[in-house]
Formats: sequence, C-alpha cells, structure tokens
Amino acid sequence: AVKAIINIKGKDQEYVIEPIYIIKDRMAGRIPDISHELGIKMSLLNIDPRSGSFTFGVNTTQKDWIILEAVEKPLINVLWMGTLIMVIGFLMAIHRRYSEFRKMRDKESYDLV
Repeated sequence: AVKAIINIKGKDQEYVIEPIYIIKDRMAGRIPDISHELGIKMSLLNIDPRSGSFTFGVNTTQKDWIILEAVEKPLINVLWMGTLIMVIGFLMAIHRRYSEFRKMRDKESYDLV
C-alpha cells in the first residue's frame, strides 16, 4: 500500500489530503480521500516505478453551503420615500391632465351644438 500525503494551501489554513493506492494479488485498488471543506475528492490513479512518477485524479464538487453577506444600508428609507413621492406626483399629474382633457372635450361638444 502507498499513501500520498498532499498539502493544499488554502486562504486561511493548510489542508491535508491522503489518498491510498493498494496492490494485492496483482490487483490495484484506490481509496480516495475527500476534503469536504475544499470540495475535492483526490485519488492516486497510477504509480510508474520505472520513471518514479505518480498520476493523481482530482474531482471537484460543489460545496453544500453558501456564504451570504447581509449589508445594512442606512439611508435606504429615504430612497424609498422619494420613489413613493414621485409615483404619487406622477399619478396626480395623470389625473389632472385627464380631467383637463375631459373639460376640453366637453367644451368642444357644447360649441358644436
């Protein structure tokens, strides 16, 4: 059995992953190691004794958690108040224009008669 010790440097700390490669009765077995913090599954795929090289397999998965940051905006109420006042003013302008239009329309119909 061969055990690889792999150090992965993260943002805040160092992570250790230890995959295992087993040869028994001319059959090879791989035992991968999983780092849940990084979302990595690493396995030792092949060992070539002639060249002294190793082949690693890395599978990445999506983490099971989400980082959410809540930020408080102190003057957001002022923005919403301004938006509400503008909507009320817009509705008042529409009402005024429509009532002026009705008066002009009714005035023209009296002039024709």
